[in-house]
Amino acid sequence: CNTTLNGIYFLTLFSMKGTIKKLDKDRGFGFIVPDGETKQKDLFFHANDVAGGGFKDLNEGDHVSYEVGDSPKGPKATDVNVIYEDGSVMSEE
Repeated sequence: CNTTLNGIYFLTLFSMKGTIKKLDKDRGFGFIVPDGETKQKDLFFHANDVAGGGFKDLNEGDHVSYEVGDSPKGPKATDVNVIYEDGSVMSEE
């Protein structure tokens, strides 16, 4: 998947990882802080961007994997999955 982030065009071959910084369950959105020493801004995500419809099960501080997609307001996280301590991800049940 090709994407643009902060004006840089690149090819995404793997999921990125980060931590949920803010979550507004009433309004159905949140923000993810990307892992690593990057200068990337926090990424917005909507409840519809969570794999398997698991938005209600998310919590601030959860470690997640995600893809970067485009939105009318800029980059956003898509295909958001919780990464559990054992390394497994949220399933699409």
